[in-house]
Amino acid sequence: FTETGRHNIGGKLFSDEPGFSLSITTIYPQSKGRITGEGTSSVIDPMYLSSKKDVELLKLALKYCLNLLQSQPLSDHILKIEDQSVIENNPEKYIKDNIFSGHHLIGGAYEAVNSNFEVHNTKGLYVCDASVFKEYASSNIHSSVVLLADIFSKRFIKINSV
Repeated sequence: FTETGRHNIGGKLFSDEPGFSLSITTIYPQSKGRITGEGTSSVIDPMYLSSKKDVELLKLALKYCLNLLQSQPLSDHILKIEDQSVIENNPEKYIKDNIFSGHHLIGGAYEAVNSNFEVHNTKGLYVCDASVFKEYASSNIHSSVVLLADIFSKRFIKINSV
C-alpha cells in the first residue's frame, strides 16, 4: 500500500496507486515519555526521539531501507521513493516529520501494572495494550492484544461489579 499520510491526514489514508511502505520502529527505544498530573487531570508527553541514540538508529535504518529499495531485484519495481531527497539530505527532519505511534508499540509498561492491568499505586487507572508485554517475537501483535483485551475486560468486570 502507499500511504499519503498517517491517521487520515488530508482525508485520505491510502493513494489509488499500487505500492507499499516500509515501517521502521525501534524495538528498545532509549527515549522515555512521562505522565504527570494531579487528581483527574494529567499530561502525557511521549517524548518521541528525546534520545539521540534513537535518532541515530533510525537514520541508519532509513539508509538501509534506501539501499534495499535501490538494489536488485527491488529497484526494477520501484517507480518512486516518496521524499527521497529529504531522506538522503536531511534524514533527521524526515524522521521527526514522520514519527508516529504505530499502535503496536510493545513494552514499556510491563513493570507498571499488576496482574489485573491496574497501574501500581494508582487505583482505577488501567493499561491494557501491547505496552504490557515485556517482549514479543513479532511486530504484528493484533491477535495477542485482542486476547489481552478479553482477559482484561473479564477481570475488570469481576473486580468492579458489586
